Amino acid sequence: AASPQESPGEVFLVCVEDITAEARERAALREASEREAGLFEGVPVKIAVLDRNFRILRCNQPMQEWLSEALGIDAHELEGLPALDIMPQEFRADWKHILRRVLVEGRSFEQPRVHQEVGGADHFHRVRIHPLLDEQGNVREALLLFEEVSEYVRLERRLAETTDYLNLLIESLNDGFYAMDAEGRFTFCNQAFLDMLGLRHPEELMRKEPRDIVMPDEVGKVERMLERRRRGEKVFFETSLRRSDGTPLPVQISSAPVFRGGNLVGIVGIAHDLSERRRLEAMVEQSHQDLERAYEELSVLDKMKSDFIAIASHELRTPLSIIKGYADAFQFGELGELTPFQMDKIKIINARADQMTKIINDLLDITRLEEGRLVGKKWPAPVEELIANAVSEYGNQAEESGLSLESSVEEGLPPVSVDVWRVHQVLENLIGNAIKFTPQGGKIEVSARRSPEEGMVEFEVRDTGPGIPLHEQKRLFTMFYQVETDSTRPAGGLGLGLVISKGIVESHGGRIWVESEPGKGSSFKFTLPVHEGD
Repeated sequence: AASPQESPGEVFLVCVEDITAEARERAALREASEREAGLFEGVPVKIAVLDRNFRILRCNQPMQEWLSEALGIDAHELEGLPALDIMPQEFRADWKHILRRVLVEGRSFEQPRVHQEVGGADHFHRVRIHPLLDEQGNVREALLLFEEVSEYVRLERRLAETTDYLNLLIESLNDGFYAMDAEGRFTFCNQAFLDMLGLRHPEELMRKEPRDIVMPDEVGKVERMLERRRRGEKVFFETSLRRSDGTPLPVQISSAPVFRGGNLVGIVGIAHDLSERRRLEAMVEQSHQDLERAYEELSVLDKMKSDFIAIASHELRTPLSIIKGYADAFQFGELGELTPFQMDKIKIINARADQMTKIINDLLDITRLEEGRLVGKKWPAPVEELIANAVSEYGNQAEESGLSLESSVEEGLPPVSVDVWRVHQVLENLIGNAIKFTPQGGKIEVSARRSPEEGMVEFEVRDTGPGIPLHEQKRLFTMFYQVETDSTRPAGGLGLGLVISKGIVESHGGRIWVESEPGKGSSFKFTLPVHEGD
């Protein structure tokens, strides 16, 4: 309020009007305008304000920069520019429809993905046009927004490529693959799994529960395994799927739960067809049974063979002993004097009788070897005596064959723990073979020394014979095998001597082997254990 003020000769009228509310309104409008301008310029979305004729009134900075880059339009050229000039090509055909939707109907328009190529690079925007209404609800302006979604599109494409690749991998599996939700309902499978079940379309599987695709006697097991997976366990088990025709298919299932943020969201599994493995297992089992039957039959035949050898040998020894007795009597003049011709024949009979006796003894020894009773009680025996006895027995035979037979024993050798008769038999076999195969004028050495193997003595019979090829050496200690070369004279026998010798040596805990080269003679070696005193 104001009152007139009087002064001599003058009158003043002062009017005071309260404009506080108006000032507040102007400040609020200014603040709102600044806030709107801040939002208009601050958001990363490209924005343009359009009038009712869809001409540009103003643009924010991101829109100006985009239009400058994409279309080469400077900022001062934008005002009054038709919006159609800055829109992608695909909008031109529907522009009238878009104008009617926004200006007449007052409804917003949106295109979620619009492609533009700028500078050789692909850009994608989500384009929106919103009507701006006045207080009466009439459209006064429109808001055009370009939201860049290029990175989202690239990620979406990459995800699609990854998904396609994973699907390709899953479909290329020979094994069946399936996925289930947290409730145990099928949500996905590959073609291999459908083929296992005899189904044609995935939808057929989606309508089924796990219990529907296994044999009735497997339902309990499958439901227990499903419950374990729901508890977060990985499971690995075998079961039988029930094919669409009702036939069983043996499979091996490997399955695991899938978690997201600690919550079970699904289950995945792989089914491996066991049909081929089961077929092979059945074949192996059948082969095993066949082998067992064959082994039993061979065992029977082997026993029959051993029994036959034992009986035949026994039956042969009696008449052979009589023949040998009469031959000795004639040879040594006990039954009268013989002519030179008769004496030669008697000597042949005697030699053949001795040969037959050795063959019979070898056959009996083979039987004893197979039965594990070839070697008897072991006693300490001096090495010198073992060597000397064997050499003296073959001295005359070596001399008659024109061979030198020598022996040597390392001093201080301890006695060996052996069945003396059987070790003598080994030395006899080796020396006898050396005499048979060494040509006249050759040399045979029988020796013994400490073995590099602890607690063993090494024996050796070395000759200067023709030697033995490597491929022959591998078969020397097999039954009925005899070395045959042009340079060897007939040896006779059945080829059992080395087999028996090997059995005797190994029964003592030793080993026997040969070292030989063609043209350089042969060396047969074996080891025997040192006697450990009581």
